[in-house]
Amino acid sequence: MNVRLLLVTANVGSAFENPHSIQPLWIQEVLKTVDRHRPHFVAIHFQELGGKSFETTIDGVQDFAREIFESDVGSRYDRILGIFDESASTKETFTALGSLYLIERSLTDVYLWDFEKNRFDSAVGCRLYGGDLNGCTTHKKRKFPPDFFPQFKWSRKGYIQTRWRINGRVLDLVNVHLFHDASNLTAMEQSPSVYTFNRKKALNHVLKCVEETQSTPLPTFYFGDFNFRLDQKNVVKLLSDGLTPSVNQNDDEKVVQMAYYRNSSSDDAVLALLEKSFVYEDSGRMLHDNGRELRQFDLEGKQFDGLHELPLTFPPSYPYKEDLDEGSVLNTTRCPAWCDRILFNDAAQLDFMGDIQRHEYGMVGRHVCTGDHKPIYLAVNMPSNDDTDSGNEITSKRRDDGKCNYFNIFLALVAVSTLFVAVAWRRL
Repeated sequence: MNVRLLLVTANVGSAFENPHSIQPLWIQEVLKTVDRHRPHFVAIHFQELGGKSFETTIDGVQDFAREIFESDVGSRYDRILGIFDESASTKETFTALGSLYLIERSLTDVYLWDFEKNRFDSAVGCRLYGGDLNGCTTHKKRKFPPDFFPQFKWSRKGYIQTRWRINGRVLDLVNVHLFHDASNLTAMEQSPSVYTFNRKKALNHVLKCVEETQSTPLPTFYFGDFNFRLDQKNVVKLLSDGLTPSVNQNDDEKVVQMAYYRNSSSDDAVLALLEKSFVYEDSGRMLHDNGRELRQFDLEGKQFDGLHELPLTFPPSYPYKEDLDEGSVLNTTRCPAWCDRILFNDAAQLDFMGDIQRHEYGMVGRHVCTGDHKPIYLAVNMPSNDDTDSGNEITSKRRDDGKCNYFNIFLALVAVSTLFVAVAWRRL
């Protein structure tokens, strides 16, 4: 049978910072999406677990997850895997990432890869892993080295990888959180911005690390908060066309504000940028027709060979107001962007993503307050694989490639020796 997958990515920082207002709405909207698609397998990737005050709120992560899988909608799923990095006190390894997987009762052929034992094991029961995750071998977690983002001494960015065999098909699911733009003013200094290069370096690192765990290319989905931003220099150029610019500098001649007016005598700026402020008079223009006008500046995801994405048919996923009455109104902190994405590699494209009409790529809670980020989902119809034993042959590249090569050489030597003996025998 075809298997319906639902992949969801969500930066939940705002939901944890507003546990009694935004968090219930976030859960409600995600469950609506699950109920509408009726998937056999659900994968939810979280970023920024615990929010900015994670030291005090991280303990509520597993309760948050239980509200999802113990709901009426969640009761359809009898096998649960939760992987939550809660090691807030260990800053060297803490990523604030979490992954939650739900498996529907009718889906019986599901196995989870053990990266230490180098084998697939049946996905059974309800297993929640937290803390520093050192005892959990069903994932690979990495935090980015500090030199990947030199502007900040410390961050909670990295990735978590899991591997599944579902109805005979093996696929990797990777939860990713890349670096953000620290300053709107710096982001518009050049095209592409300096932050773009930081993210490119980090994502290439993820791609390399994941590929090194695969003996042959596996269908792989990368979903998370990539923090991909628009080409802000050219966005500002578009929005300020015909306006009069004004530059404010501090005593060190550093630019602290860029503003654009209708004319030199105007008092009200049409567009104004501070380090952490992006105010445009006509914010509706940036969301019109699902942000179509801005898509020409959405270039970051196109610089990675071998990564694909379904067409964007929804508005930018960030930043929205954290106000219950204005859930679909842009916030004035950053230039809007499609930060939250679901990408897939060549193997996934070839195996089951070719016909885009079979899948759906969209936004959760478009008109409801879910925090500054909107969750993004990809509903995938995955065809089954008749060769259900093929997944058992997937092994660790490091451990077994050498063994296979030696075995093949041995078989070749045996064949040559046999031929030698046959020829000699005939001559006798």
